[in-house]
Amino acid sequence: MIRKLWIDSRQGVGATNDFTVELPLQVTTTKEQGCLVGQFSIPNVFSSVMRDYCDRLYFRVDGVNVDNTIQQNVNDRFYWGYRSNGQQTWLITTLPPGASSAVQLAIAMGNAIIAVLGPVATVVQPPSGPPVLNFNQSAYQIYIPGYQDITDAQWRREVWRGAAYDLNDTRSVGCIIFPTPSFQATWSTDIESPSAFVDYNICNLIAPGAYTGATFATQLQSALNYENATTGNTVTCTYQPDDGVIRVQSTRALVIFDPNLLGNLRWQADEWFAPKYRRLGTVMNPSDLRMANHIAYGGPDFDFLTYPLDLSGIREVYIHSSISDNGTLSISGMRSCICVVQVDESWGSVITYRPFSVADSDVIRLQDGTLGPTIRFWLTDYLGRPLPITEGYVFLQLAIVPLNTMET
Repeated sequence: MIRKLWIDSRQGVGATNDFTVELPLQVTTTKEQGCLVGQFSIPNVFSSVMRDYCDRLYFRVDGVNVDNTIQQNVNDRFYWGYRSNGQQTWLITTLPPGASSAVQLAIAMGNAIIAVLGPVATVVQPPSGPPVLNFNQSAYQIYIPGYQDITDAQWRREVWRGAAYDLNDTRSVGCIIFPTPSFQATWSTDIESPSAFVDYNICNLIAPGAYTGATFATQLQSALNYENATTGNTVTCTYQPDDGVIRVQSTRALVIFDPNLLGNLRWQADEWFAPKYRRLGTVMNPSDLRMANHIAYGGPDFDFLTYPLDLSGIREVYIHSSISDNGTLSISGMRSCICVVQVDESWGSVITYRPFSVADSDVIRLQDGTLGPTIRFWLTDYLGRPLPITEGYVFLQLAIVPLNTMET
């Protein structure tokens, strides 16, 4: 009776992190038997930062809002619509960039309407308060939506019938204090002066490598100074070995985002893709963040200490197999895992594993029949992402044991 199977990925088909093997002999099993990982080894080639896996740093640099200004490709769009003879028409008018008071903006918006519908709009500047844009024309009913409407997915889906626009980059000038009543022939609304936001959400790549605290501080400083000619920010990073943290000093308030926030879709919509922030660098892919923020994060402030560094590329290796009885469950929903191995060796060393005990709960229960002959093994992280390993090979031993001899 075969009691142990020695598995080597070099003799399998596929990649190191996902391969299949063919058993050379028939392995008969019974329901009184179980199977478990009795030994496992893999080289620790998991760098602190790994290309296409954890090489993106997400952070924000606070800027200064530029008041009384329309900036090209930032806040230069005026959204509006009108109805005539029961037919709706929706338009996006691009306003000329430059300095603009509230009165000048109201006139520009009125002129945009007049250019399409004729002399139907006027601007009135009361003795105090913002200017008022008036519309009075029986032939047309006009509608100017508010900023909250334009940036609302449901409103865009159910109401807007004009040209397609990016909900996460509307470039809307806003400034409508009270959205006009929906398609009314007569109305007035106050207009505020335009303001361009220059807070920057930045995603920048960090060079792959196995870092120490000091060398990562150098890389972090380089990453945080991305586009500093645009942001007006200068960052200095200093590693503090006694505490295992990095001191970040910045000429503008800065935050390196908490990794627990980045995967939250609501946070992404409100804090990353919100139109009030300008985005620089690599485009965020919500389904593939590849974030390096777990290594060091903190702020917002001009001078702060990061949380303690985590320079380990991978903390645990999840071993999956086609022989799993789906008797396990991870928080991320994985059911095929047959063993989890802690990465407790330094980079370049060999990670080895042997079980501390052979308890019944650790064993995959087998059935009457045969094992295999084709068995698949794959390795992932805690989220189920394929383990980023392209070097070395995997060795493991599967032990077939009688259930009635298990420790309890």
